[in-house]
Amino acid sequence: MTGETKDIEFFVNDSVYVQVVSLALQEFSDLIPAKGRNVNVHQQEGKLTADIHVYGYYGDNLCVLARTVQEHVAAALQEMADPQTLEVHVTVDDVVLKEQS
Repeated sequence: MTGETKDIEFFVNDSVYVQVVSLALQEFSDLIPAKGRNVNVHQQEGKLTADIHVYGYYGDNLCVLARTVQEHVAAALQEMADPQTLEVHVTVDDVVLKEQS
């Protein structure tokens, strides 16, 4: 053994990142209806992009919802993936009454 370290090459499938985002979103079950979540994550040349579509509850501040989701998901992906570049896009697609969720 020469004491040299070698770079380890590996690939993480996009579906793993989708799972990370989905698990992070579960922490917001009181803010996001379960039926109102759609996640797509893709990576290209060191850039990780997450597109998240959620429903909100009628009466809640949708801007706060989107920003909270964006920050929480970005932190989870940064911690687990450490991408060179990270983009997290959140779209609120609809609102529902809390009784309908």
